[in-house]
Amino acid sequence: MLTRLAVAPPPAKTRVTVVWSRGDALVPGARQVALPGAETLMYPDLGHVALLASLRVADALIERLSAPVRADAAGAARACSTDPSLS
Repeated sequence: MLTRLAVAPPPAKTRVTVVWSRGDALVPGARQVALPGAETLMYPDLGHVALLASLRVADALIERLSAPVRADAAGAARACSTDPSLS
């Protein structure tokens, strides 16, 4: 299934957000293949379980799910705040 997903283009008007962390020892995101057109959110200070419990991650995903779809939306990569008091 992952191979098929990797080669298939995303459906029209579908936004894809990839969330990963350099601190995730279970699923090392740095070794994963980039998904063309996806927005990538990298949290360098969070581990595997911490990604699931982080308010920063939840807020970022809610923001993206709430935003209108732009016809010209292109993927972007960015690192997110590493301030542990915000998670």
